[in-house]
Amino acid sequence: MRSWIVFNLPIVFAGGLIAAAGAAAQLAPGAGVLAVIAGLQCYIPLKNKLGG
Repeated sequence: MRSWIVFNLPIVFAGGLIAAAGAAAQLAPGAGVLAVIAGLQCYIPLKNKLGG
């Protein structure tokens, strides 16, 4: 039973992410824009730190 949970965990996680992304996209285009802005705010400092 435990191996079944471990095996399916990535599938469930990916499914959850896809469902959340789909829900966010349907919720409002503005939510997608906010998500992109938030992602860039995390990505840019990381890129600068890595010297990209």
